[in-house]
This record gives sequence, structure tokens and C-alpha cells, in this order.
Amino acid sequence: MDPARAVRPIGPHFFEYTGGALAVTENYEQVRVLKHQSWARRLRRGLSRLPLIETDPYAVRHSSSRHISVGRLRFNHYAVRSREEFAQKLTRHNSSRIASRYFDYHDRNEVHDPALVPYAAEVRARLATATEGQLQ
Repeated sequence: MDPARAVRPIGPHFFEYTGGALAVTENYEQVRVLKHQSWARRLRRGLSRLPLIETDPYAVRHSSSRHISVGRLRFNHYAVRSREEFAQKLTRHNSSRIASRYFDYHDRNEVHDPALVPYAAEVRARLATATEGQLQ
């Protein structure tokens, strides 16, 4: 999808596009945004408490794409970083509706993914340079 056709974000994973166009995967497969009904969200929250069932109880939308491919393009982003950052986020957004259960669910480090390790030194160097520029 041409990013210039994006009208607005409708969450961290989805955008609305001009003319009702659809996003595509890196393999050019169209992706529809599917909104969970409230009963389905309640069901997913219940299922998420069961062992071995992987479902995000906090997801409001999901993709019609059944296969996730990261062979050509990959964006890593995280719902939470640390308990301290999460507490600041709650204060910043004056949000009491986000419970500590949200943090506990999303603070998941059970998958080791070294894909970005080769870039760590360069990222640290750039962050240090950017921080120095802000301090001056």
C-alpha cells in the first residue's frame, strides 16, 4: 500500500486508506481490518487465562491475514517496556482503566528473537548522538 494514501491510524497495527483501499502484506496479499465484537472480546479474555491458548485479551481489532511474513520487512514495537515506563504512561494518559493485568500480559519475554542484535551497536551510537544533540 502506498503510505501517501493513509488517511489516519485506527490503532497501532492498522490504517484507514483513501477510497476504501486495503493494506497489503509484504507479499501483496490484501489485509482487511476485522473488529472484535464485545462478546468476542469477553470470550478472548476468558480463553487467554487458559494455558497454551495464545490470544491477546486486549485486542480490539485483528487482521484477516492468517500468515505473518517478515522476510522482506519487519517492524518491532512493544506494548510495554518497563514497569516504570508503564506507570508514567498511566499518569500521562490519566488512565485507570488500564490495569496492571495489561502490563503483566504484555510483559512477555519468553521468545528469544536475536534478529536485531547485529544492529544494536549502531542503534546505541545513534541514540547517544541524538541525546548529546538534545543536551546542547
